Formats: sequence, C-alpha cells, structure tokens
Amino acid sequence: MGVEYNPVSVEYCRARGLDVAYYDGFADNWSLSTLPVGRAFRSVVISHVLEHLERPVEVLSRILSAAASLGVERALVIVPGRAGYRIDATHLTFVDLEMLAQQAATGTSGFILERSQYFPFDWRQLGDWLPHHELQVVYTRNA
Repeated sequence: MGVEYNPVSVEYCRARGLDVAYYDGFADNWSLSTLPVGRAFRSVVISHVLEHLERPVEVLSRILSAAASLGVERALVIVPGRAGYRIDATHLTFVDLEMLAQQAATGTSGFILERSQYFPFDWRQLGDWLPHHELQVVYTRNA
C-alpha cells in the first residue's frame, strides 16, 4: 500500500490498479492514523519527502514512532545528494547522513540506523555533482 501527498499522483496510481491513498502528514501530524486499521505493515519507505520539510528530523521521528506502533520492522529513507537538492525549488532542508544518524531522528521508536549507502555509486562526493545521486538509509526496529 502506498500513501501520497500529491492527489494527481494518487489518481494516476489508482488508475493503474495500485493501492494508493491520499495522505496529508501535516494534517495528521505524521501519526499515520489514516492507514487502515488491522492492516499489517512490515516496511515503510520514505522516499524524497524529508528534504521538502522545514523540520525533517522531527517529522522522521514521528513517522518512525507511528510505524513502530503499526508493527513496522524496517524503514528505508531516501534523500537526494547536494546536486539533486539544489535543482528543486521546493526543497527546504538539505538532509544528509549526519542528520539522519542523530538520536533525535529515531527518538524512542526503537528503530536504529542499520546501514547507509549512496546510489547508484556508493561515494558521497558524487552527489555534489550528479543530480540523480541519492542517500539511502535503512533503519531496523528491535521487536
């Protein structure tokens, strides 16, 4: 199941038979309360979201806490490198590994940063020049 803030994207996905719901994290205070009750989730992917926020660490902490209460075991966070950050005027905060590794990012959710890598090449400096180079961070939760 996917959740998406852009209603045009939601309709596009639904028209192709995908299970996607509109989600406004701002209105929901990032508590994931609009997800179906009783539905099991093992993973959550937060892809190219955090850089659009003024307080991404606070939001990530809220999402991870909500995900933990839903039984989620793994979270994947994907953010652009510096060049990718610079090419989009809607990006508000540059998010890097140092920020995502802060204790404040996981809060009391029980998630820990398991691993990180840069894609498509695992070398951070490429993200300074290549706009489609990104950081991928995996958090896991001890049950």
